[in-house]
Amino acid sequence: MRITNSMVMNQYAKQLNHNVEQVSDDTQKLSSGQKYSRASQDPVEAAQMVEINGQLKTVNRYQSNIQSAQSWMTETETVVNTDYYGILTKANVTLNTASSSGTSSTTSNAALAQNLQGYQTDMLSALNSISGGQYVLGGSSTGNPPFKVGTESDYTAYANYVTAYGTAYNTAYQAAYTADPTITDTAAQAKAATAAAADADVKTAQSSLTVAPVFTVSTSEASGTHTATVTAFLSEDDINGKLLYQAPATGAYIPMSKINNSAQTAATTVNDLAYYSTENSAMTRTSPIDLGYGTQMSGGKVVAGTAFEASTNPLDFLLQNVTTSGSQNVYDAFGETANALSQNDTSSVSATFSLNTDAMTKTTLVHTALGAKQNMLTFLSNKYSADTINITQQLSNVEDVDTTTAYTQYSLHLMAYQASLSISSSILQNNLTQYLK
Repeated sequence: MRITNSMVMNQYAKQLNHNVEQVSDDTQKLSSGQKYSRASQDPVEAAQMVEINGQLKTVNRYQSNIQSAQSWMTETETVVNTDYYGILTKANVTLNTASSSGTSSTTSNAALAQNLQGYQTDMLSALNSISGGQYVLGGSSTGNPPFKVGTESDYTAYANYVTAYGTAYNTAYQAAYTADPTITDTAAQAKAATAAAADADVKTAQSSLTVAPVFTVSTSEASGTHTATVTAFLSEDDINGKLLYQAPATGAYIPMSKINNSAQTAATTVNDLAYYSTENSAMTRTSPIDLGYGTQMSGGKVVAGTAFEASTNPLDFLLQNVTTSGSQNVYDAFGETANALSQNDTSSVSATFSLNTDAMTKTTLVHTALGAKQNMLTFLSNKYSADTINITQQLSNVEDVDTTTAYTQYSLHLMAYQASLSISSSILQNNLTQYLK
């Protein structure tokens, strides 16, 4: 078979282009440090790189979340152990002094009363501490602070609401019996509740409401007349000047002294005191963080135990002597004792001193729990640091070029390319001689 000049030139050009591509690929490997610039060069290893890179990004995200959680735990420890516990420590000294002085010094007791009132101010500030625009003891909730001190206007708004609700409820209750004398009392109350909730005056009163609308309803019948009576559960003394806590699920404030330990049941509603229970999810402030626990969701909420809980429940150290009828807390006790001391009455000092000691014990337990969380975060951080090294090594094995091998190949391919160029003159010279012949 005759080999033509065009065949020789085509073969030469093909080989020259191949050598150029090899040199170009080698140059890219040496400059980038990566084996491949395109997935098509090795689809199998490209898929491995995508998977390993995904693992590395996930671990890096966990590490970032751990850093945020550690920062948040540090802020919480400062609030709980340094600020709040520090206030309790100073109050302990004041109460001990008041207990020793008795009623011998009106001036001294007045000064001690001022100290307790100052501790109340400091305590409210600590409980509503903010870090990064978020309340430290507020969980994921934003907006209003988790704690406030009740005022007379808070009570007035509450009383006005109960009055408006009671009027609308009773009117609708009587109307239900007028429309159907055979109606059951349960059905009549259900109609009354629905009508009262939709009443214009009730809605107006509700717009000013800050305290949870807790009340009781009783019904009676006399001479064929059915009457419903709505009675306020809270008094002004329960609200005015007392520490209030915002239930996260409703946004309504409730007196700390009225938080009980009765669990929510299927029969309770948002208007029942039992709804605001220490075992109730409505009282729980959460701030879940994904640290690789296998986070699960249910009903739009993170399933407990599947994420790290960065939030600290302030009720764990604020509530003392919790019963089914209510609870005590040092903020309210400081205020009551301060008022008594200003009148040279030391009768409540001993009880408040005991309550303060109890609060210090509970705060220490919460601080211990925070320390345990910090230890766990440190353990996870170390684990993920080791994982990062291992995964990075895996990625390097698949992705990174062996510099020695790559340079050797580059040298060989460059020699082949230069050799291809060197023979071009002889090929072109032969073609020109043959042409002239």
